[in-house]
Amino acid sequence: MFFKKLLSPFVKSKKPYVPWNKGISVGSKKPIEFDEANQIMTNLERMRKWRDLALFSCGFDTMLRGIDLLSLKVSDVQNIHGEIKNNLTVRQHKTGNGVLVCLTEHTQRVLKKWIKLANLRDTDYLFFSERGTPDKPITTDHLRRLVKGWVKVIGLDPKEYSSHSLRRSKVNILDTGEISEVTEIRDLLGHKHLSSTQHYLKKNLHKALEAARQIELGKELETTPDIVAIRKALQILSSACLGNVRRSEKILPTQLKTLVDFP
Repeated sequence: MFFKKLLSPFVKSKKPYVPWNKGISVGSKKPIEFDEANQIMTNLERMRKWRDLALFSCGFDTMLRGIDLLSLKVSDVQNIHGEIKNNLTVRQHKTGNGVLVCLTEHTQRVLKKWIKLANLRDTDYLFFSERGTPDKPITTDHLRRLVKGWVKVIGLDPKEYSSHSLRRSKVNILDTGEISEVTEIRDLLGHKHLSSTQHYLKKNLHKALEAARQIELGKELETTPDIVAIRKALQILSSACLGNVRRSEKILPTQLKTLVDFP
């Protein structure tokens, strides 16, 4: 004790422990609503930020995780004739499984313009840093900062949004209608287990793609019976498979929105 007091003036005291999440908003982030998405699109067009517009539009359409979105190369979205694909299959980093996604006409136009302006080759990444080169994509942290910046400009609180907000947006728009529970769909189909419903909905994958394609930035939002009927099929399309509900097969009405809080 004597030596500790003697040496105390020369020994730096330890900083008090500060939790990593102090002052930081954690948990599920809000999805971007359709009107808000259109505001962001208009703002990016006005500022002529073509890379950001292509990134935002592609993320909105595909509902991919950030790491999968940023891994896209020109050859993934463009065919050998230089045309942007309607649909493409993306292998997910987290699961290793492929997921089929669609691109609306708006996003196809934006991507084609960006590829031409940036003079990108087939082997180049679509979304790279403005100070970098096309052989290295931007990071997921960079994407998170971009999303926060986009929502801040239109008057939203950036603390409540992140890159995951972009992934959840289109599914959140489709999450309306009379059939509001996965269990209701299971009952309508006469299935005993949710896994059977999952298998059935996968057969309607292309129908789900068409429903997703109906939600296009810059156009009026339409609500059709088709969208209501295959809303949950779209959740499978966006890799939120019913089989991923690990804790229980019982899904309560209040838990419905957690289906789009993708892991």
